[in-house]
Amino acid sequence: MIEKKYSIYKFYANWDQDDFENNCTGYSIMYKENPSAERLENELKEFKLRILSKHNGVIFKNAEYEFVEEESWCLGWFNHYTFNEFENDLEIEDNFRDYVNRKETSNLKNGHQRNDMNMSLDLKEHPYYCLMGAEDYYRWKICRCEDCTKLGKITIDH
Repeated sequence: MIEKKYSIYKFYANWDQDDFENNCTGYSIMYKENPSAERLENELKEFKLRILSKHNGVIFKNAEYEFVEEESWCLGWFNHYTFNEFENDLEIEDNFRDYVNRKETSNLKNGHQRNDMNMSLDLKEHPYYCLMGAEDYYRWKICRCEDCTKLGKITIDH
């Protein structure tokens, strides 16, 4: 099976609010088709609206998005997801294992240790990719929930 890669964008924001300064959050999204600038701007607008709906007195310092990479899996909170283009669970696990190995190898080449970022390095020059436990194969659980199925995605929780 030929590995498919998709565009991944990161959305993030930093703001002050009535009861807390320097609040921040962010997430990544994988797009099956390359998104238009309009689609990305709409996602950013919706992101900001979600923040405004949850916090009082928000003053944004920044809210933006950036292209991260073309990749086969996208990082979530202790999970990764991709689009379901697989025939069976073995293909899913093999593909995800290749992805994890690729990211671990990249981290090592950039001067980091397995499962640990080298804080003495400049991360712009020596990027580190946090796998959030994906390197522990025994944690993997393929999600088959209604939401993932409806969206045509496969999620591996770890």
